[in-house]
Amino acid sequence: MSDHTVGFAPPLSSPLKSCRDILRRLISISLEQSRMKLLTNIILMVVLTFLLSASGNSQPAPDPVLRKICTGSCTGGLASVTAWRDSAGKIDYYEFSGDLRICPHAPVILYDSKGREALTIPNQPVDPQKREMVESVKKLNQKRQELLNAHTPSKRMSCSEVPR
Repeated sequence: MSDHTVGFAPPLSSPLKSCRDILRRLISISLEQSRMKLLTNIILMVVLTFLLSASGNSQPAPDPVLRKICTGSCTGGLASVTAWRDSAGKIDYYEFSGDLRICPHAPVILYDSKGREALTIPNQPVDPQKREMVESVKKLNQKRQELLNAHTPSKRMSCSEVPR
């Protein structure tokens, strides 16, 4: 009978054993490197996710003019501001309406783009019998219309929405 029968592999010689050991070692190193790369990528994704989500929570810097307007008198929870834009989209005026719960006779104040008062319209009863009073109110409303002519109002903003 011969030493080589069907289905029986010859014993491995030492060069084949060493090749097999080398291949196993290379595979093991490769797997270890893959695990390290995977771990590094996971850590990187976690850090980036945290940084990106934190940057998305930042708010734009508050408009100093809005902040000034909304910290004046009569600026309770119902006070509001409307920005009026010119045809180029630039804000020319801010119209402030005070909180009537705090100031029962809060005026409507029109500010220019720098925050300076451009017009104040008092909120007070007008006696229709007093011609001077009626004329004064008409003039103030005409002045408002002249200033805001060719301007478009933005959405009204509550002063409570303005970051301080």
